[in-house]
Amino acid sequence: MQEVAGPDCNPACFLMIGIASRFIASLSVLPFTVIKARSESGLFKYSSVFGAMRTTISTEGFRSLYSGFVPTLLRDAPFSGIYLAFYEMIKSSLRTRVLPDSSWTPALHFGSGVTAGLLASVVTHPFDVIKTQIQLTSDSQKRGLFYSARTIWKNNGAAGYFAGVIPRIARRTLMTATSWTVYEQAKMRFFGSNK
Repeated sequence: MQEVAGPDCNPACFLMIGIASRFIASLSVLPFTVIKARSESGLFKYSSVFGAMRTTISTEGFRSLYSGFVPTLLRDAPFSGIYLAFYEMIKSSLRTRVLPDSSWTPALHFGSGVTAGLLASVVTHPFDVIKTQIQLTSDSQKRGLFYSARTIWKNNGAAGYFAGVIPRIARRTLMTATSWTVYEQAKMRFFGSNK
Protein backbone atom coordinates (compact mmCIF):
# COMPACT_ATOMS: atom_id res chain seq x y z
CA MET A 1 0.00 0.00 0.00
CA GLN A 2 2.88 2.35 0.74
CA GLU A 3 3.97 2.36 -2.90
CA VAL A 4 0.44 3.27 -4.00
CA ALA A 5 -0.08 5.98 -1.36
CA GLY A 6 3.42 7.36 -1.65
CA PRO A 7 6.44 7.40 0.62
CA ASP A 8 5.11 10.27 2.73
CA CYS A 9 1.87 8.51 3.69
CA ASN A 10 1.79 8.21 7.48
CA PRO A 11 -0.81 6.48 9.70
CA ALA A 12 -3.18 9.46 9.41
CA CYS A 13 -2.91 9.26 5.61
CA PHE A 14 -3.75 5.53 5.69
CA LEU A 15 -6.63 6.27 8.06
CA MET A 16 -8.10 8.76 5.56
CA ILE A 17 -7.59 6.40 2.59
CA GLY A 18 -9.41 3.63 4.45
CA ILE A 19 -12.26 5.91 5.51
CA ALA A 20 -12.78 7.34 2.02
CA SER A 21 -12.72 3.96 0.28
CA ARG A 22 -15.14 2.43 2.79
CA PHE A 23 -17.53 5.38 2.52
CA ILE A 24 -17.87 4.80 -1.22
CA ALA A 25 -18.19 1.03 -0.82
CA SER A 26 -20.82 1.34 1.94
CA LEU A 27 -22.91 3.78 -0.06
CA SER A 28 -22.83 1.38 -3.03
CA VAL A 29 -23.86 -1.83 -1.28
CA LEU A 30 -26.05 -0.71 1.63
CA PRO A 31 -29.39 -1.51 -0.09
CA PHE A 32 -28.25 -5.13 -0.48
CA THR A 33 -27.01 -5.18 3.12
CA VAL A 34 -30.42 -4.02 4.37
CA ILE A 35 -32.20 -6.73 2.37
CA LYS A 36 -29.65 -9.32 3.56
CA ALA A 37 -30.14 -8.38 7.24
CA ARG A 38 -33.90 -8.47 6.90
CA SER A 39 -33.89 -11.78 5.05
CA GLU A 40 -31.62 -13.38 7.64
CA SER A 41 -33.73 -12.12 10.53
CA GLY A 42 -36.80 -14.13 9.55
CA LEU A 43 -38.96 -11.06 10.34
CA PHE A 44 -39.59 -10.32 6.67
CA LYS A 45 -40.86 -12.78 4.06
CA TYR A 46 -39.34 -11.99 0.69
CA SER A 47 -39.39 -14.21 -2.38
CA SER A 48 -36.26 -12.74 -3.99
CA VAL A 49 -33.72 -9.95 -3.59
CA PHE A 50 -35.37 -7.75 -6.19
CA GLY A 51 -38.82 -8.63 -4.85
CA ALA A 52 -37.60 -7.57 -1.42
CA MET A 53 -36.34 -4.27 -2.81
CA ARG A 54 -39.61 -3.67 -4.65
CA THR A 55 -41.68 -4.47 -1.55
CA THR A 56 -39.47 -2.38 0.73
CA ILE A 57 -39.60 0.64 -1.58
CA SER A 58 -43.37 0.39 -2.10
CA THR A 59 -44.21 -0.02 1.61
CA GLU A 60 -41.47 2.05 3.29
CA GLY A 61 -40.02 4.27 0.59
CA PHE A 62 -36.65 4.35 -1.18
CA ARG A 63 -34.86 5.77 1.87
CA SER A 64 -35.56 2.55 3.77
CA LEU A 65 -32.93 0.81 1.61
CA TYR A 66 -30.43 3.08 3.32
CA SER A 67 -31.65 2.25 6.84
CA GLY A 68 -28.71 2.33 9.17
CA PHE A 69 -26.52 4.36 6.79
CA VAL A 70 -25.08 6.55 9.54
CA PRO A 71 -24.20 3.69 11.93
CA THR A 72 -22.88 1.71 8.95
CA LEU A 73 -20.54 4.58 8.17
CA LEU A 74 -19.65 4.96 11.85
CA ARG A 75 -18.73 1.28 11.84
CA ASP A 76 -17.22 0.69 8.40
CA ALA A 77 -15.32 3.89 7.67
CA PRO A 78 -13.44 3.89 10.99
CA PHE A 79 -12.94 0.11 10.73
CA SER A 80 -11.23 0.45 7.37
CA GLY A 81 -9.26 3.50 8.42
CA ILE A 82 -8.14 2.01 11.74
CA TYR A 83 -7.43 -1.33 10.10
CA LEU A 84 -5.29 0.12 7.32
CA ALA A 85 -3.38 2.47 9.66
CA PHE A 86 -2.64 -0.30 12.18
CA TYR A 87 -1.91 -2.85 9.45
CA GLU A 88 0.74 -0.65 7.87
CA MET A 89 2.27 0.34 11.25
CA ILE A 90 2.38 -3.24 12.55
CA LYS A 91 3.70 -4.62 9.26
CA SER A 92 6.44 -2.00 9.13
CA SER A 93 7.42 -2.53 12.76
CA LEU A 94 7.48 -6.33 12.48
CA ARG A 95 9.42 -6.20 9.21
CA THR A 96 12.19 -4.02 10.63
CA ARG A 97 12.35 -5.31 14.22
CA VAL A 98 11.14 -8.90 14.37
CA LEU A 99 10.92 -10.64 10.98
CA PRO A 100 13.42 -9.12 8.56
CA ASP A 101 13.79 -12.51 6.81
CA SER A 102 11.60 -12.45 3.69
CA SER A 103 10.71 -16.16 4.07
CA TRP A 104 8.36 -15.10 6.89
CA THR A 105 6.47 -12.64 4.69
CA PRO A 106 3.08 -14.46 4.71
CA ALA A 107 3.24 -14.78 8.51
CA LEU A 108 4.14 -11.11 8.76
CA HIS A 109 1.15 -10.06 6.66
CA PHE A 110 -1.27 -12.43 8.34
CA GLY A 111 -0.12 -11.49 11.84
CA SER A 112 -0.36 -7.80 10.99
CA GLY A 113 -3.83 -8.36 9.56
CA VAL A 114 -5.10 -10.33 12.56
CA THR A 115 -3.84 -7.74 15.04
CA ALA A 116 -5.18 -4.79 13.05
CA GLY A 117 -8.52 -6.56 12.52
CA LEU A 118 -8.88 -7.31 16.22
CA LEU A 119 -8.26 -3.69 17.20
CA ALA A 120 -10.52 -2.24 14.52
CA SER A 121 -13.35 -4.72 15.25
CA VAL A 122 -13.47 -4.00 18.97
CA VAL A 123 -13.50 -0.23 18.45
CA THR A 124 -16.28 -0.28 15.85
CA HIS A 125 -18.50 -3.12 17.10
CA PRO A 126 -21.05 -0.97 18.99
CA PHE A 127 -22.01 0.66 15.68
CA ASP A 128 -22.51 -2.77 14.14
CA VAL A 129 -25.04 -3.61 16.85
CA ILE A 130 -26.84 -0.28 16.37
CA LYS A 131 -26.84 -0.70 12.57
CA THR A 132 -28.40 -4.18 12.84
CA GLN A 133 -31.06 -2.91 15.25
CA ILE A 134 -32.00 -0.13 12.80
CA GLN A 135 -32.07 -2.42 9.77
CA LEU A 136 -34.36 -4.93 11.43
CA THR A 137 -37.23 -2.51 12.00
CA SER A 138 -39.78 -1.44 9.45
CA ASP A 139 -41.05 1.35 11.76
CA SER A 140 -39.41 4.54 10.50
CA GLN A 141 -39.95 6.15 13.92
CA LYS A 142 -37.62 3.55 15.47
CA ARG A 143 -34.85 3.76 12.84
CA GLY A 144 -32.86 6.61 14.34
CA LEU A 145 -29.29 6.27 15.53
CA PHE A 146 -29.99 7.73 18.97
CA TYR A 147 -33.29 5.88 19.39
CA SER A 148 -31.58 2.55 18.68
CA ALA A 149 -28.59 3.37 20.89
CA ARG A 150 -30.93 4.28 23.79
CA THR A 151 -33.01 1.14 23.28
CA ILE A 152 -29.93 -1.08 23.37
CA TRP A 153 -28.69 0.71 26.52
CA LYS A 154 -32.11 0.48 28.19
CA ASN A 155 -32.54 -3.23 27.43
CA ASN A 156 -28.98 -4.51 27.92
CA GLY A 157 -26.72 -1.78 29.31
CA ALA A 158 -23.19 -1.35 27.97
CA ALA A 159 -22.92 -5.10 27.32
CA GLY A 160 -25.64 -4.74 24.67
CA TYR A 161 -23.26 -2.81 22.43
CA PHE A 162 -20.93 -5.81 22.40
CA ALA A 163 -23.49 -8.53 21.66
CA GLY A 164 -21.95 -10.84 19.07
CA VAL A 165 -18.49 -9.27 19.31
CA ILE A 166 -16.61 -12.60 19.35
CA PRO A 167 -18.14 -13.98 16.11
CA ARG A 168 -17.65 -10.60 14.43
CA ILE A 169 -14.02 -10.41 15.52
CA ALA A 170 -13.39 -13.94 14.30
CA ARG A 171 -15.08 -13.35 10.95
CA ARG A 172 -13.80 -9.84 10.20
CA THR A 173 -10.30 -10.46 11.50
CA LEU A 174 -9.74 -13.69 9.60
CA MET A 175 -11.38 -12.33 6.46
CA THR A 176 -9.32 -9.14 6.36
CA ALA A 177 -6.09 -10.82 7.41
CA THR A 178 -6.51 -13.45 4.71
CA SER A 179 -7.42 -10.84 2.07
CA TRP A 180 -4.41 -8.66 2.87
CA THR A 181 -2.07 -11.65 2.99
CA VAL A 182 -3.26 -12.77 -0.46
CA TYR A 183 -3.01 -9.19 -1.75
CA GLU A 184 0.54 -8.75 -0.43
CA GLN A 185 1.68 -12.14 -1.76
CA ALA A 186 0.13 -11.51 -5.20
CA LYS A 187 1.73 -8.07 -5.29
CA MET A 188 5.14 -9.60 -4.52
CA ARG A 189 4.71 -12.41 -7.02
CA PHE A 190 3.42 -10.35 -9.93
CA PHE A 191 5.04 -6.98 -9.34
CA GLY A 192 8.07 -7.85 -7.21
CA SER A 193 7.09 -5.37 -4.49
CA ASN A 194 7.52 -6.23 -0.81
CA LYS A 195 6.83 -2.86 0.80
